[in-house]
Amino acid sequence: MKKFIIFSPPFDEIRGGAIVLHKLCHLINELGGKAYLFPIFDNLEVNQLNYRDSFLKITRRHLRWLLKPYKTNPLFNTPVISRLSSIPSFPNDWIVVYPEVTFGNPLNAKNIVRWLLHNPYAVKKKAYFVPGELQFKFHSYIDFEPFPLTKQSSQELLVFDFPSNYYNMDGVSTERSGTAYCLRKGRHREIQHDLKNAIVIDGLPHKKVAEIFKRVERFVSYDSYTAYSRFAAICGCDSIVVPTEGTSIEQWRSDPNERYGIAYGFENIEWARSTTHLLQERIKQFETESSKNVKNFLAECHLHFN
Repeated sequence: MKKFIIFSPPFDEIRGGAIVLHKLCHLINELGGKAYLFPIFDNLEVNQLNYRDSFLKITRRHLRWLLKPYKTNPLFNTPVISRLSSIPSFPNDWIVVYPEVTFGNPLNAKNIVRWLLHNPYAVKKKAYFVPGELQFKFHSYIDFEPFPLTKQSSQELLVFDFPSNYYNMDGVSTERSGTAYCLRKGRHREIQHDLKNAIVIDGLPHKKVAEIFKRVERFVSYDSYTAYSRFAAICGCDSIVVPTEGTSIEQWRSDPNERYGIAYGFENIEWARSTTHLLQERIKQFETESSKNVKNFLAECHLHFN
């Protein structure tokens, strides 16, 4: 049985990447496998032009890591290995899972999985893959062709975690007013809604966001795929995704089941309202599908690396 190292930042309830990396580790362990978290660290391309900036950036982040404990979710089964000496030379029975933002193979692992949580070029505009690595897309909407000498799985590794203790209809306001909105990955896009009586939720903890969702009339997202669109709908406010230019509703989400409760564009609000009651059941399905996806992931990894 292969063992897994998940190269991950500390748990952060408002950062989707950290949440699903920790959840993957948890599900592998819950399904009878062996998985551990390893605290992520910076590994940057250094040249004569960026040497000083890279040195200072890595030093500052490393000091923050030393001074701040590595946070995990107490509800997850996520043991942590924090020293490479605990796994000398990474024998063949270990597989390391890197998120797409990781540059190359910093742990010098023999068996590598690259989990494409987003398009690899979306943030850093460059990527560094390793020959022989196995790649999984988080979702089919990630448009990225396999790189030479790597293998890209035909299966999605969609892992879902819904904080239902926050997002529900408990204590919702009978008189709603105002707008909540988020920018996140759409922070460079042009604002298309009235900012009067509008609250930006970026960076706020779940408890505060849920309180806002339960009293505002609508939520507008400039990030096409954030889970907050579903969170808002579950709290009873109109949830709108501002369309990306040149992207049709079918290109945004080809499966109508994945659009429940969310309006792609302000003109689709009535459809979103009419399907919100179906969203709760869809969320339960996501949880079931997450376990199934991880089972398939484990099977493919064992086959590929054997």
